[in-house]
Amino acid sequence: MMPKPPHTHPTGHSQELEGNQDRMRQIISCAPDAIITMSDQGLITGWNPQAETIFVWMKAEALGKKLSHLIIPKPLQAAHEEEFRRVRQSQQSQMLNHRGELFAIQKNGKEFPVELSMAPVMVGDRTEFCAFM
Repeated sequence: MMPKPPHTHPTGHSQELEGNQDRMRQIISCAPDAIITMSDQGLITGWNPQAETIFVWMKAEALGKKLSHLIIPKPLQAAHEEEFRRVRQSQQSQMLNHRGELFAIQKNGKEFPVELSMAPVMVGDRTEFCAFM
């Protein structure tokens, strides 16, 4: 009689994937930088605890909002949106994979300088963007 092959649980891969996702959530949660993810339309899809601390917007308030309208001072919003449009179209920009400085605002209107680096991230068949501030 042949030995029985080891039983592979059909959800083994799923459990590994869930473990990896949980690990990434924990890393993002304890990161010293604000980590903000956004759709290719500039809508916020992710907002870590450090983003809450820096910008004074709670995650629930930020999700689904346009990043430029939430943390970019009004006089700079048009230029920021134009630069983001260029990023979406060509994925060429000084904002991508380089640190640059810009001004941001907190929920209370306080303006302050931040360093920004942004990277495109493939999520399934679409591109999202991850900003580190």
